[in-house]
Amino acid sequence: MTTDPNYGRCLVVDQSYYIEMLEDVQIDPQRFSMTSSPLTAKEISACRASIGALQWVAVQTQPLACARCNLLISELSQQPTMQLAQELQELIRELRKSSTVLKFFRLPKVHHWTQVYIVGLGDQAHQNRPKGGSTGGLLIFLSNRDLSIGRPAPMILVTWKTWKLKRVSIGTNDAEVQSLVETEDVLFRTRMLWASINSAGTVGTGTRADMLDASEAEVCLVPGLLGTDSKGGYDSIMVNESPMLGLSNTRAAIQAFQLKEFLPRCLTKLLWLASDWNLADCMTKKKAECRKSMEYFFQRRVWMLKFDPNFVQSSRKENASKGTPIQQMQGLHEKNSQEFCGNAVVSIHDRLARYSC
Repeated sequence: MTTDPNYGRCLVVDQSYYIEMLEDVQIDPQRFSMTSSPLTAKEISACRASIGALQWVAVQTQPLACARCNLLISELSQQPTMQLAQELQELIRELRKSSTVLKFFRLPKVHHWTQVYIVGLGDQAHQNRPKGGSTGGLLIFLSNRDLSIGRPAPMILVTWKTWKLKRVSIGTNDAEVQSLVETEDVLFRTRMLWASINSAGTVGTGTRADMLDASEAEVCLVPGLLGTDSKGGYDSIMVNESPMLGLSNTRAAIQAFQLKEFLPRCLTKLLWLASDWNLADCMTKKKAECRKSMEYFFQRRVWMLKFDPNFVQSSRKENASKGTPIQQMQGLHEKNSQEFCGNAVVSIHDRLARYSC
């Protein structure tokens, strides 16, 4: 337990001591510099041991390392080269330098447990694995109502996951729908758990159908937001009414129908975000630029879901005209700080005026 300057008392989960004890990849330094050299059986075993140690901490407290650990495991099972060992060592070095600390605090503007908004963000990376496999990723947060109306709001990260999609996807929409189905399922589970923790108590004895209806009634007590950066996936669920929902793959269409039915039944609001505003991007890709937004979030614990069903401008054009999401968030933070200071000065002048009278 500690005190945060912005949110007061909060519970902190920190594994920096464990991370400091992580060993370097046990490979001969002379061999380590040979980037394109295939790994030997002994070197593969050393890499597997390092990934195992990293994977545990990634699942527990380090979401920024999850995607890279997951992808490195897949690459290690194919024909790995020394480049994989170099990436693994770089990840260990990065975690030692700056590891993620989880914070759980009381959300402002929340006075009852039914006012907590549970947010699920899903994303995919198309065919970035051996043999055409794709990667899914999700993040689950707790927040308040401000997030649902496009305003910056404090968020608490409670769940994250990176996984290989079960089905080899033909197109990106197929992969996006697969990722959304998994994200919605975890979102449903988190909302039901939150309701049960707070003694919603609507589930009683009866048939399986009654249990399902009662569980959905519990979930409806907790507001839920589901975010995606896929315009094709969003349109297939919210706009399209054709037999295949505008999707070319039958299996993807069946899953989209599943979401189309479940979202209104559970009062879940589906949001289409610009890709740069989707924090789950860091859960599916290795690139450092995909982690920048999430790194900024961990500094402030505040983010905004910028969504617009009629949005047609690409992220690149929006960044050129309005700045990157981080720049926009920094601008909003400075504006709020100036308004707060201005209101404080006015309040002081008012008090002095009353006192002088």
